[in-house]
Amino acid sequence: MDRIARYKRRAGGVQKDVTFAAADPNLNDEIDAAYRTKYRRYEATYVKPMVSPEARSSTIELLPR
Repeated sequence: MDRIARYKRRAGGVQKDVTFAAADPNLNDEIDAAYRTKYRRYEATYVKPMVSPEARSSTIELLPR
């Protein structure tokens, strides 16, 4: 897995050191299915661009350090 960058992220009052990494491309279908389920009422507006090849290629994973 390629490491992209390291950052400190804060969410919900908690700060963590994380590494941004390229996501496993084998998960793309699962991620797309979850996105389609959650946002199905916005198919043309939001879902189609988010499951495009370009969007899939930019999917990242946040890994705690």
